[in-house]
Amino acid sequence: MTGNAPNPAPSLARIARIAPRIAGRSPRAWTLFLTITACVIAADLVVKNLSFERVAGQPLHLTASPDGPVVRYQVHTPVGPIQTTYRDVLTAYHPGAELRVPLHATPDHEPVPLVPYVLELKLVVNAGAVFGLGQGQRWLFIAASLLATGVILYLFARSPAKAWIAQAPLALILAGALGNLYDRARFGGVRDMFHLFPDVHLPFGWQWSPGVTEIYPWIWNLADASLLIGVFSVLILSWKFPQGVGHTPGRAPGNAPAPSSASAAAPAKQAKPADGDTPAE
Repeated sequence: MTGNAPNPAPSLARIARIAPRIAGRSPRAWTLFLTITACVIAADLVVKNLSFERVAGQPLHLTASPDGPVVRYQVHTPVGPIQTTYRDVLTAYHPGAELRVPLHATPDHEPVPLVPYVLELKLVVNAGAVFGLGQGQRWLFIAASLLATGVILYLFARSPAKAWIAQAPLALILAGALGNLYDRARFGGVRDMFHLFPDVHLPFGWQWSPGVTEIYPWIWNLADASLLIGVFSVLILSWKFPQGVGHTPGRAPGNAPAPSSASAAAPAKQAKPADGDTPAE
């Protein structure tokens, strides 16, 4: 007796139904992902530009140099205003002194409190990574940011189309990486301005390093916050959903229901012949 054996290979129609469920082939998933990324990058650059124009009382101008970022600002002299660096100003007042002041040092200015003892604006140019690590490794950080961009895009494209809870953190990571990549590529360093818990010091005389007693002495920006929030969100989701967001237990690949053990073990039932029919020999 011959019959039509089921074809184990998926049909083209089935592949067409499954493919749009991958985020890389879903216009809606791409729209959400790119919208979050673009909004965070835009907000980060706006905050950076406004802060470096207004917080110090005058605009601070950044340029890139072989030695790293250079911050210039206007100083009034007897011959008129000139554009100079903070290191040059200190050297003028202390001739011959060996001042270890980088060219990207910002001039002394009063921080702008946003929430007293919680958050203030204080301008710093960081030639390193988060928390000031790896100072002067500009091209290494640019290469790392480009590599991270490729990894994030790959993870997004392979995620389920409706797994927005996983795609949003990936968009935050990408926005943080690209926001700081722009600064490193254009200025040679990253513009930072947010200072948490100003004038709140460690208890019992503790110090992070000699003379550093504030609870949170690091200065950061919106891109840093986006990057860290995205990374921590991915770690939490990986712990909460070890098989991946969007995975449904008991489902076979392709979102098709997996056969139960009872139905898989039961033999196939043969059709009962009708009255008057003779079974084939």
